[in-house]
Amino acid sequence: MQRFTIQTSLLSLIALLFYACIDEVDVGDSERQESLVTIEAVINDDPDQAPYVLVSRSVPFNTNQQPASIAGCQVTVTDNTGGSVQFEERTGGRYEVNRNDFVPVIGRAYTLTVTLPDGTVYESEPQTMPDAPASIEAVAEAETQLVFSEGTNSVSRINGMQSRVQFTKGNTVTPFLRFTVRGTFEVQAPLFDGIPVNANAEPPVLRCWSNDRAPSFFSIIDATRFSPEAVIEEPLIFIEANSRLAFGYSLEVIANSLTPEAYRYYFTLEGQIDRTGTIFDTPPAPLVTNLRCVTNPDEQVLGLFQVSSTVKTRVFIAREDVPFGVPVSFNECFDPMADLRNMQYCFDCSRRAGVTDSSPEFWPN
Repeated sequence: MQRFTIQTSLLSLIALLFYACIDEVDVGDSERQESLVTIEAVINDDPDQAPYVLVSRSVPFNTNQQPASIAGCQVTVTDNTGGSVQFEERTGGRYEVNRNDFVPVIGRAYTLTVTLPDGTVYESEPQTMPDAPASIEAVAEAETQLVFSEGTNSVSRINGMQSRVQFTKGNTVTPFLRFTVRGTFEVQAPLFDGIPVNANAEPPVLRCWSNDRAPSFFSIIDATRFSPEAVIEEPLIFIEANSRLAFGYSLEVIANSLTPEAYRYYFTLEGQIDRTGTIFDTPPAPLVTNLRCVTNPDEQVLGLFQVSSTVKTRVFIAREDVPFGVPVSFNECFDPMADLRNMQYCFDCSRRAGVTDSSPEFWPN
C-alpha cells in the first residue's frame, strides 16, 4: 500500500511541567555562553554496546567548534546494593567498561560519579533502570512525501520507504522509550568485469556494504495513554528512493527504556536541535539534567546519565519491495566525461572510501 504524507515544520513545543529530581540549566544568550562541563553517560543491557561516559566542555550553539574532551578523569558507577565499577579511559574524554564486567540489572538504582583532574566532583541523581517491552517489530512501506519549498514556493514529490516501529506495552511498567536506528545498504561496482588487472592481482570486488548516516536520528514516545494490549506505532526514518535502495537496505531499530528524567531531557533536546546536533552543543534554551556539581553546587552542568534496558529488531528492504525506480550505485561512473582512471571504485567497489567488502552477519544470502 502506497501512502501520501506532507512534511511540515514544528511550530511550537509544549513544555513538560512535571517530574522533579532534575535541574534546569539555563545557558542564557548564546553570545555570552560560558564553557560548561558536559557529561553524556549511557549504561544499558545491550550486548553490542559497552557502557560509556563522555566528558567534555560545551561549545557555543550553532557553531562549527568541536567540544573539548576532558582526559584524566576518575569515573565510577555505584548501585544501591553496594556494587561499584570503575570506568577506564579509552580515548581522550571517553571512558568505558567491558560489557562482560558490568551488566546492569532492571530495578536496580545506579549513581554516576565523575572526578576531574583538578578534583572537581560531579554526581548524578540515583537512576533506577527501567524495563522495556518484551519485543518490538519494524516495518517499511512505500510512501510519497510532499515537501514544500519556501524558496521556490512549490511542492515536490519524494518517493521512498517509510519505516515504523510497532509494539505493545504488555506488562511493561515504564511508558517512556527512545528509538534510534542503524542503516546498512549494499553497493555494487557498476563496471565490474571480474578480470584482474594482472596475473598477480586480486579479482576486483563487485559487492560492498556501507553504513547509512541514519544514526543521527532519534525518536521518543510516551506510551502512558495506551492500554497494555494496544498496538503502538511510531514513525522512524524516511529512506529516499535513491541508490541506497538499489541492492537491499537493512535497518536495525533499537528501543531504550527511559526514566522520566531522561524522557524530559530528550523531549527538550528534540525540540531544540532538530535532531542534527548533540548534547555537546550548548542550546539557546534551558535543558534539564540529572547531574550536579558536588564541589560547587552553583555550577551549571550539561548532559545526562541514562540508564536503560534495550530491545532491538531489524527489517530488510529488498529491491523488489520498492515500487519506485532507483539509480544504481556510483551513477557518476557513466559520465562520458569522467576520468575512470581516478575512479577505480567503478570497477572495484572496495576502492570506495567508507565501505567494506565483508558481508554483515545479518545480511540475507
